[in-house]
This record gives sequence, C-alpha cells and structure tokens, in this order.
Amino acid sequence: MTKHIVIWDFIRKVLCLKELAARSELNKDVTFRCRTIGILQSVNGRFYLTELTTPVYRSETSIQLSAAYLKSPPPSTVIPYPVQVFGTVQWCKKPVLVAKFIQTLNATMALRMKDAVTSITDTHLATHSDDEHFEREAKI
Repeated sequence: MTKHIVIWDFIRKVLCLKELAARSELNKDVTFRCRTIGILQSVNGRFYLTELTTPVYRSETSIQLSAAYLKSPPPSTVIPYPVQVFGTVQWCKKPVLVAKFIQTLNATMALRMKDAVTSITDTHLATHSDDEHFEREAKI
C-alpha cells in the first residue's frame, strides 16, 4: 500500500454532517471511519453533533454521538461548543457516530479548519468518482 492511497483514504473520510448522514443511510450495513467538525450539544443526557454554519436550534441534520469508547466522557453542558470528532459511523435506526477521539475547538479555529478541510477534500475529490470509492470500500 502506497502513501498516496493512505492519504486518499484519510482525506475521503472527512465529511460534513449532511454527507455523513446521507452516506450512512445509503449504506446501512457498512460502518466506516470518519473525521468531522461540528457543534456538540447535550440534550437529555445524550450528545448530538450539528452543523457549524446553521443555528443549533434550527439544524435539520443532527447526528447522535456515542462516547462509550472515550476514556472520559465530554462535559455535559448547557452551552454547545465546537469540536472535531474522529470515530466510526454506523446505522442504528439513524446514523450514530461512535467517537474515538474528541478535540474541543474555539469557534474561529473550527471555522478555519472546516474551510481548509473542505477545500482540500474538494480539490482531491474532483478527479475521483464516488462510485469507484464505494466499490473499493465494499471489497475491503
């Protein structure tokens, strides 16, 4: 396996929450690793991720976050805060992101990081089709 393929796999897994939810719903029997940036909020003791660019109370896309594999759970606060999450997505009646690592960010850093990651992803994905990637991922 070359470094190019490893980098390609890493870049491909960086998804916004809408893409994450759509991909999870499309492939309900497949779990995949990902990295995403969003707003973490606690509602009735459960954690949810929402998009950075939409208000938390108006977000259509929210993905439940499982903190079962973290050494210490994220703080359950009333105020939502931006985070970068590394983990695995699986389908359980809705998409669930099982977090392996959560990094708390400030608002400025979260927006800069999201813009940078989005531009890198868009540049590298322009030459590859999604169908080829899904076929290759299904074989693995």
